[in-house]
Amino acid sequence: MNLTEQPTGPEFYDWSAGSPVIGAGWNLMRAGDFTALDPAAQVTPPSEQLPELKIDIPRFTLGSKDPLDHPKAMLLSDRTIPTGDGFRVSVEMAVEVHGTEENPFAADPDDPRLGSAALLVLDNGTGLVMNFEVSNRRIMALRERFPISAPNPENSVQPLTDLKLTDGNIQPGSWHRYELRYLPGEDQLLCPGPDRAAWLVDGKVVNQVDWVTTLEPPHAPVVKPIRFQIGLGIFTLLDNLPDGRGGTIPGLDPDYEQTLFGQGVTARWRDLQVETGCPEF
Repeated sequence: MNLTEQPTGPEFYDWSAGSPVIGAGWNLMRAGDFTALDPAAQVTPPSEQLPELKIDIPRFTLGSKDPLDHPKAMLLSDRTIPTGDGFRVSVEMAVEVHGTEENPFAADPDDPRLGSAALLVLDNGTGLVMNFEVSNRRIMALRERFPISAPNPENSVQPLTDLKLTDGNIQPGSWHRYELRYLPGEDQLLCPGPDRAAWLVDGKVVNQVDWVTTLEPPHAPVVKPIRFQIGLGIFTLLDNLPDGRGGTIPGLDPDYEQTLFGQGVTARWRDLQVETGCPEF
């Protein structure tokens, strides 16, 4: 990892000698009284013999009547990584989704919105999230932007969701490497250039965008993320989502009536890698 200041001891993403993870460089996402860990979750931390993190939720029990319904488990790194001259994070992840075959929406059982495991990065200054949400056989490359708290937040952010659903060559429980890359782009005098993000699976690009915080080339002032937290989690995504143009992307359960229907996820992560100074792509 190429950072200006290096901490002593193992990096927060080095689990080779084992780690409790939670409380050792990582924390559970919290929002008010909400904690993003399903009471039914079984967390198995990495050990020296098996350096992988496992979260098993046989049957989701954590729900909400708002977007906090999404996370069933969500860990965030304590440290934020500056985007600097570029940034990339990757992890090997294996996912098993249970109980979606007879879902109440007659949706494809492999639709990641029903239940998925995730790798994500989050910039709190812009509200930008880039992530993978992965089911048994399908991969969703997702870009979101959320409203943020600010001294004058009104109309400061146009919420957006931009997703690409792919049919990857994956099977339930199979290991694959998922990678997120970000480049801030080249700026000229009073003329910022486009930033760029890419989503890669097993080294192959499955999605790529320019002007990462907007759907179209932005109006001034141009806003770019400057530091990322890293996240690992288990999610559903069943409600309506903002389309970035003032409208919505219809969801399977817009009123949060049947978000829990017996589904669950077992997710495992290993060999997390973080690097700054990302090359051009």
